[in-house]
Amino acid sequence: MISALVVLLCSQAALGQASEGDMNASQLRDLVVNSSADLQSYRFSMQMDHKIDMINASSGEVDTAYLNSLGRGAADMTRARMKLSLAALSYVMGDDENATAIALDEYMVNDTVYLKMNGEWSAMNMGQGSDPWSSQSNLEQQIELFSSSNLTLIGSESVEGRDCYKVAARIDPASAAGLMSEQLNSVIPMGLINLSSLLGNMSLDAYYWIAKDTHTVMRTDIMEDFVVDLRSMGLSEDSAGQEMRVSGETSMLFYGFNESINITLPQEAEDVQASPLGLLLSSGSDADEPEGCDQDEYGGEVSGESVEFDKNAL
Repeated sequence: MISALVVLLCSQAALGQASEGDMNASQLRDLVVNSSADLQSYRFSMQMDHKIDMINASSGEVDTAYLNSLGRGAADMTRARMKLSLAALSYVMGDDENATAIALDEYMVNDTVYLKMNGEWSAMNMGQGSDPWSSQSNLEQQIELFSSSNLTLIGSESVEGRDCYKVAARIDPASAAGLMSEQLNSVIPMGLINLSSLLGNMSLDAYYWIAKDTHTVMRTDIMEDFVVDLRSMGLSEDSAGQEMRVSGETSMLFYGFNESINITLPQEAEDVQASPLGLLLSSGSDADEPEGCDQDEYGGEVSGESVEFDKNAL
C-alpha cells in the first residue's frame, strides 16, 4: 500500500478527450492513476502459486517445494480499514503426505495490523512508517507498479463482463525493490537485507486489465522469476554454495469499487495489546531495550512472548 500517487503527465481535460481509437499506453497510464485518486473502497481476490528450488551447488542436489495460496479481502479507503482472509498450502515434491496448511485472517486499522493465525490473535503497530496504510494496500501497490513500468497496449478483453484494455508491463526491478522496501520496512529491519543484491537478477512481467469506462484496474497477473544467494539474506556461513530459485505467478481480481463496505474488527482482536514494531522484532531475543525508550513511549506493557507474523500475507 503506497504513500503517494504519481504526478499526472497530462491534464485531466486533455486525457478526457482521448478516444478508444487513439488511446495509447502512456495516456492509459495517466488515466489509471487519475481514476484511483477518488477511490473510496474495493474488494479483491487473489491466487498465488510459487515453486521454490533449493540448490546445493557442491552436490547438485535440488529440493523443490510448492506454495499455493488463495485469498479474499476488502479495503475501505475512507476509514483506512482492510481485511484479508488467506489459506495457504505448502509441500515438498515427493513428500505430499506431509503437506502443511495454514489459514489466517488479517485486519489493518489505520496503522495497526491484527493477525489471527492458528487460532491466536496478535497485533502490531506499524506507525513508524511515513504511510503504513498506503504501503499495504493491494490495489495501490498494483497502481504504483503499473505507473512505473514499461507498458504496451496489446488489445481488449472482457473481465467479469466488463470491456477492458489489456496491457503488458515490463516491471523495473528497482521500482519493485523500492515498493518491497516500503512493505518489508513494516516487518523486518531493512538493514539486515540487501534488496539490490537480492532482486538484482529478478525478472518481473505482468498483464493488467483496465476497465474502458472507468479506467480502474480490474485484474493483474504478475510473473516473477529470481535467484537468491542465501548469504545475501544475512544467513550463516553454512549457507555458502546454496541458492534459492523462485518462480511464481500472482493473480488478483478487483471489484466492488466504491460500494458500501463494513469492516469490523472482532472483539477478541480489539482486546489484544498492540506491540510496537521495534519491540515485536526483538521479542524473545537477548537484545537490550533501545536507550531512552520506556513503557509510556511505546504505549503500554508488551509481552515478551514471541509473536508469529507472516509478512507474505500483507
